[in-house]
Amino acid sequence: VYGQYVNGSIQRSNNYGASFTNITPSGSTGGLFYNPYEMSPGNNNIVVFGRADVWKTSRVQTASSSSGWYQIATTAIIGGSVSAIGISATDTSKIFIGTSNGRILVTTNNGLNWSLQTGFPYVSDFYIDINNDSICYVTFGGATADKHVYKSTNSGVDWFSITGNLPNIAANSIAVRTTSPRMLFVGTDLGVY
Repeated sequence: VYGQYVNGSIQRSNNYGASFTNITPSGSTGGLFYNPYEMSPGNNNIVVFGRADVWKTSRVQTASSSSGWYQIATTAIIGGSVSAIGISATDTSKIFIGTSNGRILVTTNNGLNWSLQTGFPYVSDFYIDINNDSICYVTFGGATADKHVYKSTNSGVDWFSITGNLPNIAANSIAVRTTSPRMLFVGTDLGVY
């Protein structure tokens, strides 16, 4: 079982949640009060963890604060606090990072290179299509009209609004039903749409 605690702490339990061990990478810095982590949908040994920098492990079941993690993005690359993470189900080197100051970063080579898009509200969640990882959905917090749910069909190079008639409130999470009929579910401050 994995969880998080305040001020940059990621935790692991080997006894069904009776007790937890801190496995936060010792070199990680900054970030939000609660810092996101994401387990790869294609490999449950891979976890990406973000603060003001981004760390990855390919052996989360045995990683500790002092071993098993490697940094894939520095604070200079991220340029803010990580608020959302998405990992491709088919290519674990393809990672989407969102920040609280409206930046979206994408790597397709495990952090060797990053592309950057700016000008968004607080990035709250990602969903990368499990069948085609060029398609990604993102949700945004805040009350900026028409900026609550966006979609990219080219791995984050371009984004367009699919907010539609959602209320002008924070969109906090997104899930996709991948079987027919395919559906998007968006969790907002007013409920699920």
